[in-house]
Amino acid sequence: MLGELLSFRGRYKILHMTWFAFFLSFVVWFNLAPFATAIREDFGLEVGQIRTIAICNVALTVPARVIIGMLLDKYGPRLTYSLLLIYAAIPCV
Repeated sequence: MLGELLSFRGRYKILHMTWFAFFLSFVVWFNLAPFATAIREDFGLEVGQIRTIAICNVALTVPARVIIGMLLDKYGPRLTYSLLLIYAAIPCV
């Protein structure tokens, strides 16, 4: 069983692709904290504005998860996560 779990075939391939996509989405979503000073300097923001962005970053996870869940039900994980990762790559580049 452990050999099957570590393989990239069948349903385990989908499992590994999904956890990697979720991990990558998590990293992209929460990358504000380490880059807060650089973002503040580049955009000329005040400390209060950075705090507001950080609060919105956390608060918007709930509606984002609901929307992603609805998209997963309608279009499936492969298309949804592919489009999500492409969309998220643009601001990160």
